[in-house]
Amino acid sequence: MGQGSNGTDAPRTNDEVIEAFRAHNGQVGGIFTGADLVLLTTHGARTGRPRTTPVAAMHQPDGIVVFATNAGSQRDPAWLFNLRAHPIVELEAPGSDGVVERFGAHAVEVASADAIRLFDLQVRADPAFAAYRERISRPIPAVMLRRTEVPTEPALLDDSTRS
Repeated sequence: MGQGSNGTDAPRTNDEVIEAFRAHNGQVGGIFTGADLVLLTTHGARTGRPRTTPVAAMHQPDGIVVFATNAGSQRDPAWLFNLRAHPIVELEAPGSDGVVERFGAHAVEVASADAIRLFDLQVRADPAFAAYRERISRPIPAVMLRRTEVPTEPALLDDSTRS
């Protein structure tokens, strides 16, 4: 992997993370080494345009959970507003064979008590998540992404990445 814009091997922008994810079958280096990442493509809440965002993921038996930490910001991430408006999303996730698979999913926000329980599991798996809880006074929404047979729109396959 080439150097990121910060002069290290770690990708710095979402575009660089997306590029590295796709080029290396879901493996991203630097600070993301070993992280369980997926690429989440939503439709813009206002524009309807596809937006791709790398997010940390936690695989569960009934789907993939993502947390709206927004890297410790007091504001919810744009992707959360997008999927609330358009809950059919697209995921790119490393498969069991090490190859990234692309599939449609239905996004459902997890109830508050379950979101806290799942976030506690995420903190145990990746202690860096504890810092988000310490910096954020808002609740951290958790979203369950369940694979769906509903095909995504062709425009969702575009490589647009800005929210």
